Amino acid sequence: MPIKRIIEVFRISLLILVSMGALQQSKSDYAFTDHLGFSLMPGANSTPVSFKIVRIYDNKSMAPVVQNISRDEFLRIATGAQSSTANLKGENLFIKNEITDCSFGRDTVINHMLYKASWQCSIVDELWKLRYGEYPFAVEGNKVSIVDPTAPKVNAGWARNPNAPSEGQLQMLRPYGAVFIIDLIYGDNAFRLLHDMQDVAWQSRYRGS
Repeated sequence: MPIKRIIEVFRISLLILVSMGALQQSKSDYAFTDHLGFSLMPGANSTPVSFKIVRIYDNKSMAPVVQNISRDEFLRIATGAQSSTANLKGENLFIKNEITDCSFGRDTVINHMLYKASWQCSIVDELWKLRYGEYPFAVEGNKVSIVDPTAPKVNAGWARNPNAPSEGQLQMLRPYGAVFIIDLIYGDNAFRLLHDMQDVAWQSRYRGS
């Protein structure tokens, strides 16, 4: 084979190898992992906490992508009842992390009133207490209305201030990923926080911080 032909074949082979490497690198740049999480910022429909799926890329220069989900979606995905990229194995993440009383309840009759079955998780429903000293929304019958500071509150939160945790309380939240109150708490940190919140001693420390 002539020298020129050999050089040309070599150049083409080298270009193919470089292109394949660039393509492989491009694919790895977009590799990601999805996580369940939440924010202590209010969500849609006057909810004091918002629930998320947080996509974290292996390429740390790429910003996370955040998808809003409902409380019930969060519970369904976390229990494995709803398939999601945020729980690929379909595990019950509450049981895995020793978080109790999170399941689909049955129809219940109390004082001759029927309460329809629904997703229940008492500690998830207490997340708002980390941020607020008082429940931030007025209650009209069984419906939550817009913010009204003069309205009766459902019950007391754990925060030292009416609408924000104290600096000491923020310090307790930082190991879970919340440096600031607007930060997302997701993945293992989210379930570790829910687990720790069940501990009355942890609650007491938080209230006093």
